[in-house]
Amino acid sequence: MKSSDVSPRQNKKIRTRRAIIESAYALFKKNGYAKATVAEIAKAANIAPRTFFSYFSSKEDVLFVEISDIDRDLEASLRNRKSSDTALDVLHAWIIAQVQQFTRQDAYIHQLRRKIIISQVSLQAREKFYFSQIEALLKREIARDLGVKENNLIPAITASASRAALEIAYDYARKNPINKKTANELIAIADQSMLFLRGGIAAIKTDH
Repeated sequence: MKSSDVSPRQNKKIRTRRAIIESAYALFKKNGYAKATVAEIAKAANIAPRTFFSYFSSKEDVLFVEISDIDRDLEASLRNRKSSDTALDVLHAWIIAQVQQFTRQDAYIHQLRRKIIISQVSLQAREKFYFSQIEALLKREIARDLGVKENNLIPAITASASRAALEIAYDYARKNPINKKTANELIAIADQSMLFLRGGIAAIKTDH
């Protein structure tokens, strides 16, 4: 969406949401994730606690806002795709768009999020839950492309491999500096992953 297409009200909501996220991470870095409270985050963002809850239901939701956005945005991209585009075509284009957007964001937020998540088993479980939702979404859409049931082996394997590729790219981005080189490497990972996935589908279909 172009900035000119966003209303002043939407712009304000975007700025407030961003302020909450940045304030939360500043507190996570300063005091630790466990000690940061919603009240402190709201105060740092210059909003009332009730305003915080208009955007997020908990501080954990702030922590997972990126992957939640991934889930929602990918679903929208698949839902609105052209009839000529396969689910893998959409996934490929979507990953590249995300990489290009990612390079414009603050590196420390992504790196700190990774550090916090791997420090707690419960947070790792929630992260896996989000990725399982993405896998289920891809399995459904790939099955639709192939004209088979979702429990068919081909969409199940392809969706699982797609999820693995996405997790690898996601983790790689968190562990490396945010620059043009990283972006190019992530795009290369996406390109290679799609070649592998499309080749796998073609090979299985040929055998059958």
